[in-house]
Amino acid sequence: MANTWYYETMGEEIGPISSAELKKLADTNVIDRDTIVRPANETTRGPAYRLKGLFADDNNATQPVVPAVPMVQPARPLSPLKASRRKLDALTLTLAGGLCFFTFTTILLVILLINRPSDSTPLAATNQSQAGTPSPEPAAAATPLPQPKVEQPKAPPVEIEAEPSPAPSPDVFIAEIAKRMGVETMFVKEIGDITLLIGVEQMRGYVPKNYNYPLKTGTEIGFDVRFFTADKSVQEPSAGFIPINGKPEQVKVSSSDQSLIEVFDDGSAGVRGAGNVVVYVECAGTRLSIPIQIVTTPFSIGYGESDPKQIIATLGIPQRKQSYVVRWPKSEIIDQMYYGPDAGSQEVGEHWEYDKLPGLAIRVIGSFVKDIGMRDRPPSFIPQIIRQ
Repeated sequence: MANTWYYETMGEEIGPISSAELKKLADTNVIDRDTIVRPANETTRGPAYRLKGLFADDNNATQPVVPAVPMVQPARPLSPLKASRRKLDALTLTLAGGLCFFTFTTILLVILLINRPSDSTPLAATNQSQAGTPSPEPAAAATPLPQPKVEQPKAPPVEIEAEPSPAPSPDVFIAEIAKRMGVETMFVKEIGDITLLIGVEQMRGYVPKNYNYPLKTGTEIGFDVRFFTADKSVQEPSAGFIPINGKPEQVKVSSSDQSLIEVFDDGSAGVRGAGNVVVYVECAGTRLSIPIQIVTTPFSIGYGESDPKQIIATLGIPQRKQSYVVRWPKSEIIDQMYYGPDAGSQEVGEHWEYDKLPGLAIRVIGSFVKDIGMRDRPPSFIPQIIRQ
């Protein structure tokens, strides 16, 4: 197996990683048999099950990676008439080849016989030659004809076994989990025989200037709890409990100030006001502290209460703008904001972004600000890993 690899997940190519790290991702089901992989120094790519030794239950892989080939339609069966014609053509070719070989062999034998020196010299001529008469020059030897080249059989492909190497860094494994969960930051804590993972969707939130819960709310913040054991099997809590050293322990999520962030039993959180707040995650006598910052925007939202011109007057021209149109019957959530058009209609919006308000998307519709939300992260986003 090659020294370093790239693999694809969610439409993005990730790497380079070592062979051992690739093997570890396969053992922990982070990648599966159909995941596309390629060596770092090649452009050929293919499914991961083609890598010999990558999956413990796969005995059919014969080479590390093969290039992907386009799908082709299966050939239609030949009709009896065409099949008989092909058999007749094959027989004709065989007979023609045999005839050509026989003719070539016959011509070659005739040439050799013509150029062969005669052994039937008379006895008198032999004695005269011995007496001093110069004997005639012998006939020139026949020039050997070029022999057809014989191709040497190709050596069978060499099976490459995965070389043993040190275990991959745990952060590589945890970062891959964080990307699949779609979180911004992953908090990690070793507790007993398990590793507790707390994924935080956003470390920063916003509330509008005219915040009025529940009519006008801020951006969303969520917390996702996972854990894995020594075998790197990632699991979710069962009814809020996880097994630690063979004993069930409850995971509790709470807020230092419910007036700023309200945390619900399912781990979701609602932004209620601006300020600095700490979210606590407690389990088996261990507490993780997650600091969250909530910022008030310098503008209001809602029809009749907001004006995009005032935003430009305060913040300037947006650094980025993106327009969206969602037509019925589809509905989408874009940058945390819901697009759900009525029957036979459509919903539109232009999302403004400012570097002064990192992560925030402002949905503008004509002459007012409809809503605010946190921008969707690109596939290339790398989550932050924090150990406590």
